[in-house]
Amino acid sequence: MTGSFILSKQNESLQVKSLAAQRQLYSEEKSLVGLQFWLAFCSSFAILIWRTIDPSASASAVSVAVVITLLDCFVIQHFRGKRRKLAAKIQEKFDCDVLNLAWNHDLAGDEPQQELIIEAASKTPKEKGSSFKNWYLGRLNMVPLEVARIICQTTNVTYDQSLRKRYLKILMWLIITIFLSTILVCTVHKIPTDLWLANFIGTLIPIISFSVIQYREHSDVNLKTVELRNELQGAWRHCNDNSWTKDELDKVSRKIQNKIFSHRASGTPLFDEIYWLYRDKQELHGEELANQMVDEYLKDKTKK
Repeated sequence: MTGSFILSKQNESLQVKSLAAQRQLYSEEKSLVGLQFWLAFCSSFAILIWRTIDPSASASAVSVAVVITLLDCFVIQHFRGKRRKLAAKIQEKFDCDVLNLAWNHDLAGDEPQQELIIEAASKTPKEKGSSFKNWYLGRLNMVPLEVARIICQTTNVTYDQSLRKRYLKILMWLIITIFLSTILVCTVHKIPTDLWLANFIGTLIPIISFSVIQYREHSDVNLKTVELRNELQGAWRHCNDNSWTKDELDKVSRKIQNKIFSHRASGTPLFDEIYWLYRDKQELHGEELANQMVDEYLKDKTKK
């Protein structure tokens, strides 16, 4: 069996609906993260303006900022995660079907019901329906299925890693901008350093807290993708030198897929705006990477 199985299987109706469903559920999860962002952003600068207009309200402003930060961390955060885990299970089902892998009940529990998949997929805007076809790209039909599977897993992990790197840069610039803007305000109003630290940084606690937590969460996820990439590179070397049998490659793919599922189920999702902004560019890079790996595999086999 060759990678042509993947290319045809992925465009079956249920598989396309599975991708639409997981994207919809991830979007609903991300809406809570978006709520956290706008609550933190709007409240921080509203409180900052209040503090600038009425310097005597410093203590009250800081108190309100702390309350909003606690609301974000302990109330809104509590409702996050359920949709993400369900979306990860649906995406895992798609990968198991398309990559011809057995479902891991011990790790993922019961398979998601078709009715649930169809219901979630029905909420996806029709104009985005075509974007869920041809999920895996490249000349996969030219290599054995066990090799094509490793290629698809590599493009999956690389895709995620690249998007998170872009988002981490945005977060870093946001944090830097907050501090520079605060320093500028303090300089213009000739506010002493001790008051700046106590009052202005205090009023910006919501947006600073959100940015730092997001940066930490995505950095942690990115570190896990680096580990996955290293494992996949090791598996890829064995593909090229024929040092592993088909069964061994099947087993290592299942092991890696377990980690991909855990990564999806626990990792903080990226904003949809980031996903759609870079989607076309990332897909192009993903196809190029897949074709490079196919060419590398075939070249090595030709030499031998």
